[in-house]
Amino acid sequence: MKALLIGGTGPTGRFLVKGLLERGYEVSMLNRGGRDDSHIPAEVERIKADPHFHESLAPALEGRHFDVVIGAYGRIKVVSDVVAPLTDRLITIGGMAIFRGFADPKSVFPTGCTVPLSETTPLLRSPEDHAFGYKMLDAERHVMAHHGEDCNVSHFRYPLIYGAGQVMPIRFWWFLQRCLDKRRRVALPDAGLTLISNGFAENMAHAVLLGVDQPENSAGKIYNCADQRQFTLAQLGEVLFEAMGGEIEVVSIPDSMASHARVLQVFNDADFHRMFDIFPLQHDLGYRDIVDPIEGLRQTVRWYQENPPGDSVAEEVRAHYPVEDALIALHDEAMAKMMALDHIETEYVHGYAHPKKMGETRDHRGR
Repeated sequence: MKALLIGGTGPTGRFLVKGLLERGYEVSMLNRGGRDDSHIPAEVERIKADPHFHESLAPALEGRHFDVVIGAYGRIKVVSDVVAPLTDRLITIGGMAIFRGFADPKSVFPTGCTVPLSETTPLLRSPEDHAFGYKMLDAERHVMAHHGEDCNVSHFRYPLIYGAGQVMPIRFWWFLQRCLDKRRRVALPDAGLTLISNGFAENMAHAVLLGVDQPENSAGKIYNCADQRQFTLAQLGEVLFEAMGGEIEVVSIPDSMASHARVLQVFNDADFHRMFDIFPLQHDLGYRDIVDPIEGLRQTVRWYQENPPGDSVAEEVRAHYPVEDALIALHDEAMAKMMALDHIETEYVHGYAHPKKMGETRDHRGR
């Protein structure tokens, strides 16, 4: 059996290759050749071509046939057009921004996208909704049009991926640099209660490989992917600080003022939930996290400790410290004034009657 992985050097690539080899496939890996991954065995064929362009991809694969192709990189419209005639099974990988309200929370009522985002959540209607997201949606539809015509097709939507091999480290290094700099008090928008779907690289590769294993169950379907266990931004910071041997204290700042934390959102924008429902993935394919996300986060921290992103990222993070310090000082001043008010704490009492004696029509609270 022959398998082709388009991409392969990103966070999930090594796990996809490993899984294909364990399943008995002879694996080829196609990408631009700009970097490699030492975790991928030498026996894996390297094919150098640019999967963003038909003119590069088609000649590189001319005359080849594969039992399964995983398109994890490049323009999947181009990939599907080239490889659909060359395989019986095509799996492509895309992203999250195809839902209405995801990229522009104010474009829907009520404000913000549905929580959670299921496969039946309304999708973008036109490029005016969000140009980048609509291109992703158009690519999804283009790929799925090959199903039944040329081959068996499934599409998997990745969340934000964490693990070794990150090309955009800022969302994690935002926390790690603060921990390294002994900044225990961290200002997060809206107490850090935002939920954004994340997926550990090994878990997300496992989800895709379930599609390889179950071509009939996943035929013609699109799946949202994410870890089963998700964390708020505050919980994420707590785990990351703990993995670094530190402890975090979250200071809640109104999102409208939290300029220093914009990079923690998907599009460096306002603070809204963006969370996947993964029930179909669990129901159809039996997905379960094979790595506990807390362990996945700890592994990610260890990788960052061994592979720090460089001075430019550290400088980018530290540039926001003065604003964060000022926000925390204002927070403390406002909290002191609010705590000084004459608060009345209302006791919780459940609403159901609780008679002390049999036959009473009213209990001691008149219920």
